[in-house]
Amino acid sequence: WDKWYDLEARSPELPSIDNTALVDDRGSLRIGLSEGTDYLVITPGVWGALRAWYGGPGPELPRHVIEVAGRRELEMYPLRLHVCRTDRDGQELLLDRLLEASCAATLGEVREKAAALHGILVPAGGAILHRSGPQMEWAEAEEGETLHALGFIDGHCVLLQLEGRGASSPIVSVIGQGRSHAVVGLQNLGNTCYMNSALQCLLHTPLLPRFFDKDYLLDLNTSSSWGGGGGRAGG
Repeated sequence: WDKWYDLEARSPELPSIDNTALVDDRGSLRIGLSEGTDYLVITPGVWGALRAWYGGPGPELPRHVIEVAGRRELEMYPLRLHVCRTDRDGQELLLDRLLEASCAATLGEVREKAAALHGILVPAGGAILHRSGPQMEWAEAEEGETLHALGFIDGHCVLLQLEGRGASSPIVSVIGQGRSHAVVGLQNLGNTCYMNSALQCLLHTPLLPRFFDKDYLLDLNTSSSWGGGGGRAGG
């Protein structure tokens, strides 16, 4: 923005609007940009006037005000979701598509956009599953829940499961009422981000949660004369 303003002030020929430096190779807004230095937020009416006066390739980068947890905010970075689908036999296809969605959107709205992205009709009898990463298990959730309530993160995976003959479900857990199996860490206190990152890595390693859930009971030493018979650790 500053470079464009300086050029506009010194050049008799006004430059066109070129936002290509603001986006990555997938057309998403680059991370680490600063408002007032790299870009300005303007209303749709002002944008239309500027494009009419100066022209240029754009691209247009519309952003929306959303309400999350009772507060309104301008969502500069929508979630980028990886969307794939199954065939009619329930087999997952290697057809990964990238979809941008607001964290205020519902899972049902994502389902419709994901179906359109894959060029299929919204599967009336199918399901939409999600997981926070490739190593996690697929989970089902209420389609009326928002992505924020379900704990969606950037890079979340979504699977469109089509109903058909002999379709087998990859679902291994069911999520409802706004709760997600994905753990997103603690509320950041200003200097706890590193600990939060470590906790998320540990809790999203499938073997660790499974071990501390019940498998650790097999390793308790209940016969040692120096201990408490495993009573404290075993509950």
